Amino acid sequence: MTIEWKSIVAGYNDKYGTDYTEKQMWAALYPKCSSQKIETILGVTPLTILARMRKMNIKIEPKGQRRPTRLEKFKAIPRHHRDRLSVTEIAELIGATKGTVRYYKVRYGG
Repeated sequence: MTIEWKSIVAGYNDKYGTDYTEKQMWAALYPKCSSQKIETILGVTPLTILARMRKMNIKIEPKGQRRPTRLEKFKAIPRHHRDRLSVTEIAELIGATKGTVRYYKVRYGG
């Protein structure tokens, strides 16, 4: 199956009101967004995204330099700070929804 990248870029431009070329679109998305978020935006799998980025000669972060997950960020906040912060404040700190933070508080304490 061949992916029509022109139509994906056109869809992105229509959705976000931009007039990007494919290279400009990648510059706008990566490394600001994770491959999972780009997957949601473009509607293709993370492996497809990485393959296309390699083909476009876009430098990909090494696997050892991965970003911490929301759970890791949550656990990095000391328990006594988590007790003082509201669910909304923690959600903003770790980039998660309030529902996710509530689940983490019940599951992991704080």
